[in-house]
Amino acid sequence: MGLNLKFVVLKGMEGFGDRLQCLLQAIIYAKNTKRILVVDWSDKAWTHEKKINSDFYFRFKNLLFFPYETFHEYFLSNGNELSVYPEIWKDYLLDPNYENFIWKEIFHVSGTSKEDNTFWRIANWKQLDFKEDVVVMPGINWREYYYESFKEVVFNKWITDKINDYAKSNSLISKRYDVIHLRAGSKTWAGGGDGDKNLANQIKN
Repeated sequence: MGLNLKFVVLKGMEGFGDRLQCLLQAIIYAKNTKRILVVDWSDKAWTHEKKINSDFYFRFKNLLFFPYETFHEYFLSNGNELSVYPEIWKDYLLDPNYENFIWKEIFHVSGTSKEDNTFWRIANWKQLDFKEDVVVMPGINWREYYYESFKEVVFNKWITDKINDYAKSNSLISKRYDVIHLRAGSKTWAGGGDGDKNLANQIKN
């Protein structure tokens, strides 16, 4: 018997751009299905401190969301009563090392290709939502999204303060700039290495 709370859990993977695209898809899916959004970016590519997850950096408006730690406690207490899709995730949902197995097809949601994106079809009312209490959205494979969904993301104050301070100290106030792209060069094929893996910690500090 379910507890009447419905969740979508986004498991973050790959680079920052990929994460943001998957996040935007998760936002529109959560909004239009009235599911509670949970963003799990605890993989090693994002953080070396498991207690620092996505909610350390941002939260949301105009949709229901749980910080990952809140969902973690909820699932520990109620997991036996909750149904999960794909079902295999029920035994691995709280595994902090999900990057070791997320690529295996058994953990994927069917219909995540460019031609047939199940999440996008559901979000646009072309297909009924999953019946399970918890749906896991692996942050891999094809994703579709609206840029306007960025409006639902609210950065925590310490982030906006650092951005403003950086902009002022580097004279980046000109209205000629809409976006400033800073890249750490973490990709090994682009010459990145272990020294580039602490970008999040550098930003935090």
